Amino acid sequence: MSISDPAKIDAMGIQGDTLVLLISDHLVWDLDPVQHLQLLQQKLNTYIHYIDEKGFASEYGGKVFKKYRIEVAFRHPYPDSFGTMVRMAKDRLDEKNITIRYYQVKGEDA
Repeated sequence: MSISDPAKIDAMGIQGDTLVLLISDHLVWDLDPVQHLQLLQQKLNTYIHYIDEKGFASEYGGKVFKKYRIEVAFRHPYPDSFGTMVRMAKDRLDEKNITIRYYQVKGEDA
């Protein structure tokens, strides 16, 4: 699973009282950055909806989470416009106790 499948959760786990959800982004940005941002926005919306609807309940039973973190792992360098998109959504996410962390995964051919 990856950004190419916007309806799926790529991975998730627990860190203390935080549910951590991962988005794996392997796409190159220079092909079509606008479409790439749209894919990311769709994927983020899927994750936010999943949190809102407590889609994790079947995986974690009655576990109550105080916080949620969505991590976006980029294979390739990401543009400043992605950070701008995250900052624009910050107030909405803060109300839901959701943070977004994003980073580039360094690799041999990244």
